[in-house]
Amino acid sequence: MQETNKKKEMKMEYLLMNDIVAKALCVKAGSFDVVTSEKFDLMVAISDSLRVNWAHVLFQTLVEMMNTPTTQSQGFVVQVSVLIAPTKAIVTAKEFISLKDTVSFIGLNVKRIKDDAFMVKHTTLQFKRHIAELENSLFRHFADSQQHLVDELALVKSQLAEMIDCLKELRDAKNGEGTSTKKR
Repeated sequence: MQETNKKKEMKMEYLLMNDIVAKALCVKAGSFDVVTSEKFDLMVAISDSLRVNWAHVLFQTLVEMMNTPTTQSQGFVVQVSVLIAPTKAIVTAKEFISLKDTVSFIGLNVKRIKDDAFMVKHTTLQFKRHIAELENSLFRHFADSQQHLVDELALVKSQLAEMIDCLKELRDAKNGEGTSTKKR
């Protein structure tokens, strides 16, 4: 259990090196007699985290694996080819057309998004203008209504004043009639 924890904590290069050396030991069916001192030193260095120039060791091991046909037959070619092989390039016309279609599809989606963004911006501006016009119209209507109410109130006030004056005159006239009959 302690070895698996150590293996999880190792960097990728060390994991690969550990796997390569472990595979070399396993291929020999556990025969430690055939293990060279170099492989044994590597295994000890990897498991005990000794300071080693890993870049040089890894490179030399990979070169040796590529040059030795027996090692290639043991399955190291797959691991080495993964490390050394460059990234996959577009080889066939079918892949190129597929990539071209993907790029054009992405281009269309970007264009749609830009158009949608323009429409949203344009619609937002229209709504803002419409709201401003409605606010101005409402303000003018409110101001006109207030002025109309003030004018109506003034008219009612003047009519009420006229009615009060008329009632006072009637009362005075009635009082004057009543006083003149009493004096007689």
